[in-house]
Formats: sequence, C-alpha cells, structure tokens
Amino acid sequence: MATVSILLCTYNSENYLRPLLDSILQNTYSDFELFVQDDCSQDETMAILHSYSDPRIHVEQNERPSGSAANNFMSALLQWRTGDYIMFADADDIWHPEKIENTLRAMKDAETIYGSDTPILAHCDLRVVNAKGYEIAPSLWAYEKITPGRNSLKQLLAQNNVTGCAMMINRALKNLVTEKPEHFVMHDWWLALCAAAFGKIVVLDEALIDYRQHQDNSVGAYNASSLSASAKKLMNQEKVHHIYQEMFRQAACFAKYYQQLLTDEQFTLCSAYGNMAHQSHLGRVVTVLRYGFWKNTFVRNLGQLLSI
Repeated sequence: MATVSILLCTYNSENYLRPLLDSILQNTYSDFELFVQDDCSQDETMAILHSYSDPRIHVEQNERPSGSAANNFMSALLQWRTGDYIMFADADDIWHPEKIENTLRAMKDAETIYGSDTPILAHCDLRVVNAKGYEIAPSLWAYEKITPGRNSLKQLLAQNNVTGCAMMINRALKNLVTEKPEHFVMHDWWLALCAAAFGKIVVLDEALIDYRQHQDNSVGAYNASSLSASAKKLMNQEKVHHIYQEMFRQAACFAKYYQQLLTDEQFTLCSAYGNMAHQSHLGRVVTVLRYGFWKNTFVRNLGQLLSI
C-alpha cells in the first residue's frame, strides 16, 4: 500500500493535464498512488489518462456529472481507499519536484509532536502563473494578502486560507468525513474547519506548486493589492450575496454534523455564523461585531460589513 494517495478530479482537462501528470510522476517522493476521478469529460481527457502506463495511476469515471468540482472532490474523498495521507490535485497546475516530499515531512513532524491520531492538515504556498506558465506572482499568499496563520475555527468560518491543491491531510482527519455534507462551499474549506475544530493546521512557508490562471479556473487568484480588482469583486453584489449565503449554510451544517464533537463554545460560534442566513443586514453586522468574525484585511472587513 502506498503511503500517499493523491486524488485528482478531472473535467474536460485536456489542455493542461499532461504537464500536471508529468510533474506528479517526476516528484522526488515516489511512494504514492494517483486516483483520478473524471466527471464525464467530453474531450480527450480520458484518452490522455489512459495513455499513461504507470501502475500508480488508477482512473475511474463518474456515471453521471457531479455538478461541480467541489462535489467531485468530496465524492473522491469519500471513496478513497488506501494510503495514510491524502493530497489533492487540480488538473491545470504543475507540482514542484519536492512537493510531496516536503509536505509529507512537515506532516510527519507534526504527528511526532501531536500524535498520528490527531487530525492534521498541512498546506503550502503557491506560485501564481498564467496560462502559459509564466510567473504572475511568486506567492499566492502575498498576491491575495492571505494570512495562513489565521487558522482558528472562528477565523476560518469567516475566511478560508487553505487551497485544496496545496494541502495534505492525515487519516485521522479524513476519518472525520464519513458522508457528503448537505452544505459545503469547497472540500478544502470543510477540511480546514475540521482541522481547526478537532486537530491542527500546519503551514509550510514555501511555494510548492505552480497555480495556473486561465479563463476556465473554478476559483482562481486575484491581486488583492489592486483596488480595481477588489472593487470589481464587491460590485457583483449578486455573487457576493450568494457566497455569503453558502458560507452561512456551511457553518450551520458543520454545527449540525459535528454537534456531538464540538465544544459548547465551538458549537455556539458555528451556530451564530450559520444563523446569519436568517438575519437582517443590521443583525448580521451585530453578529460579526459580537463574535469577532473578522477577515484579515481592512478592505475585506469593510466589504464584509457593507455586503453581508
């Protein structure tokens, strides 16, 4: 059994899939298996996958479309079978040669301190590149003004700072997810909440992946130093409102799903954030102020108070 399981979800990924696969297979750490779950691609994705004869690659295709990358990743996670550690791969990125080795070392160091029965999530920085692979920014965290040290449950309810393709989780963390949550924004955000509530989050202050930006990104990066980029995000109030509603539902679902494991304080925090779905704008502002559901920059907090 391989030590590391890598879960790759694909959907019409022919444009960038080969560089991603090659970069994983050329990593310095080789004791891994790559499980690919394709979401009914209609291009050459499956042909590309089957052109690789490496026995570490296992390919499956969904019988019907999952509806989103988040659903496909959560489904893949629930079907995961082997390995003591899990990593997640996006089909359009490029892994640096030492990505698996360095992340696994950080994970094992953490398990030495906290024990392997402690749910642990380890994640690294990302180098932002354009569609052709040219550097946009050496650090996603700096580019988006992300503060990875803000990893308490209260902070992560209001703002996620974990990128799925940059993280590794251990078996203890995976075992907390036994069914698909009714409401979750992304698989990485849900797992980050689990790690914050019940375990530890480990930060690797190095970029170990090229995070490719192109017109078909599911999420993508944006320059948080650009006032125009920030204003553009705020101007789309319909999208902002939808995102906040999804965040509220996620928090309420998390409180319900883990009620028996959460402390009273944690349950109160999750419930309070989730209850904002049913409050007026003024009520939400009061809740943010009362519980301290702050984001990590003045601009983001101002946008939150105006848009929530």
